[in-house]
Amino acid sequence: MSQEFKKEIDTMSNLTHPNIVQFLGAHIPEDSSSSIAMVCELVSGDMKSMLFSRNKKEFSLFKRMCWAQQACRGLAWIHGVGVMHGDIKPANLLYDATTDRVKVADFGLSLLLRRGEILEGKTVGTPYYMSPEMLLHEGVTQATDVYSFGITLSAFVTTRKPFATIRTREALVDAVCYNDVRPHLDSCPVSVRDICERCWSPHPDLRPSFEELLEDFNEVLVASATQDRAAKAFWIKHFTYRNEVAQKVRTDDFL
Repeated sequence: MSQEFKKEIDTMSNLTHPNIVQFLGAHIPEDSSSSIAMVCELVSGDMKSMLFSRNKKEFSLFKRMCWAQQACRGLAWIHGVGVMHGDIKPANLLYDATTDRVKVADFGLSLLLRRGEILEGKTVGTPYYMSPEMLLHEGVTQATDVYSFGITLSAFVTTRKPFATIRTREALVDAVCYNDVRPHLDSCPVSVRDICERCWSPHPDLRPSFEELLEDFNEVLVASATQDRAAKAFWIKHFTYRNEVAQKVRTDDFL
């Protein structure tokens, strides 16, 4: 195991944030006969089961947007320290029911991306959440994570898996890369639709950063909390700081 990879593990161990699964340590074998073993905090649930399970509980749009905001906050932090995730999807957003907290998890692909070990012609990550440039092996940047977050956010809105009718990778590449097909959004607030569409732009340089998205989530939470136009206008006018809605409004108030 190279010293470079050991340094990468040290980097991951320092990714401490309330919305990131805490990396606790790793066993690095002396030879190639055994695999590396990583140890993280135990979090029992995940957004995949919360959103897609047959026996799932129905949650309000406001609740789901609160969870999405938490994921966005964790991703903003890892991008801020120069780490790219590379495989954002509901299954990698773990859920701690005791604290009602979403935590970004599974940085295994992130290590490969940072070391430049994504090879031409090799599929990595989860295709349905991949950006066009990743599907076409054209290189990845932090904007690739933003695209994946946009697809993931659409699943938070619809509670359905994206591109469920597309069965093959070839068909997915044709649809996403050459025909700009994106998940269909049912009736939802304009502010939510706007975030999704900006995130999944086919042009990486036009996608917003996670820091920019966090500012937009104030309006998203207001829009998903009430359908009353006057109430929405009042909240948007008087909550002048972008993070006040998330900090001062209890999720249970809108269930």
